[in-house]
Amino acid sequence: WFDNNPGHGHSHRSEQPLLYVGSGAKATLTDCFLVDNHGQGGHGENGYLTMTRCLIQKCISAGQYNGGAVTLSDCALIEFPGENAPFADDDNDGLYLTGGAHSLTDCLIGWALDDGVDAGSGSAGAVDVRNCWFESMCHEAMAWSESRDARVADTVALNCGQGIECGFGSPDVNAVHCLSTA
Repeated sequence: WFDNNPGHGHSHRSEQPLLYVGSGAKATLTDCFLVDNHGQGGHGENGYLTMTRCLIQKCISAGQYNGGAVTLSDCALIEFPGENAPFADDDNDGLYLTGGAHSLTDCLIGWALDDGVDAGSGSAGAVDVRNCWFESMCHEAMAWSESRDARVADTVALNCGQGIECGFGSPDVNAVHCLSTA
C-alpha cells in the first residue's frame, strides 16, 4: 500500500492501515475496537493519536507511528497477526514507534509474533511506559534502540523472548519497579 500511495510516508510493513493519521492531524479514539483486520491497525506520519480504553486485535500489527505522539491509556493490543498464525520473523510487532514522544499507561500488550513495542530504527524519541502488562511475545516485550529515552515503571513482562532490549544506537533506558519472568 505504501509503495502504491506515494506521499503517505514509510512503514516496515507494506499493508494498508485501517487508521491513517497524517502530518499535524489529531485522532482521538475512546472505547473503540479495531478487530480482525487484514492490514495494520494504524499508521501515523507526524500525527497525534490518543486512544483510551481501546482494543486493537488480530491485525498485522497495531501500527507504525513515525514522529508526532502516540498516547495510549487503558488499551489492549493483542494477537498480532492472529492467534493461529504460524511463526514467521516478519515484523508482527504490537506497536512500532519512531521519533516523537510516546506514552503507554495501564495497557495490555501481548501475543505478538515479534516485539510488543518496538522503538527501533529511525529517528529517536522518548517513550514512557507505566503500569503495563506485556505477555507472550516471540521476541522482546520492549525493544529500545537509537538514541532515545525510554522510561519503564511498574510494568510486567511475562513469557517473552526478552523483557527489555537495550539495542543499537545507544538508547537511554531507565526501568524501575518492573518484573520480567518466564
